[in-house]
Amino acid sequence: MNAGAAPVKPVTAAVQENDAKAAEKLTRKLEKIRTISAKFKQESIGSDGRIREESGSMQIKRPGKFRWNTASPFEQEVVAIDKKIWMVDRDLHQVIIQVQDDRMSNTPAQLLSGDAKEFLKDYRIGLYQDDKQERFALTPDGNSDLFEKLDIVFRNGLLNSIELRDSLGGRRRVELSDVNFNGMISDSDFRVEIPKGYDVLDQTASTEQ
Repeated sequence: MNAGAAPVKPVTAAVQENDAKAAEKLTRKLEKIRTISAKFKQESIGSDGRIREESGSMQIKRPGKFRWNTASPFEQEVVAIDKKIWMVDRDLHQVIIQVQDDRMSNTPAQLLSGDAKEFLKDYRIGLYQDDKQERFALTPDGNSDLFEKLDIVFRNGLLNSIELRDSLGGRRRVELSDVNFNGMISDSDFRVEIPKGYDVLDQTASTEQ
């Protein structure tokens, strides 16, 4: 199933502001997504108002696997497999390995590759929709250092974008294009080949002892 991203228009028709049915509907939508491959464009606005734009491609496979390749303005790979996060920085010739845990749930890839039902249980969910678009607005039940608000947008029934806002005023928006849902993705697509001569900082070693 293929879909192209389209500009997201503001949605003004509020259907449910905090309803268990909205949570159930979003859970069903996310759980139907077993794999995703797509191109992405990401725009981040810091608390100081500075704008940063990135683009690249990504692959996701439930449970817990993703590859997020940034091509512009720099080359970087972030890969999750076997409960570890591998960050390959080609400018610095460096690889950092970390434990994949809940602190990383503010990344769109982590959200889409994780347990949707478990993740959503700690959030109030509102649903705003018109005839083409559904916007699910998530706010934490309590204090959260992950994000202040998260919007998951479906357009014509298909995942279109994810928007996050943190407690410091920063915002991030990820738009998807050339999307393929539930296609064949092999586990081997998430293996990391460390280039020769790269420094490897394995921060998981102490947790495995």
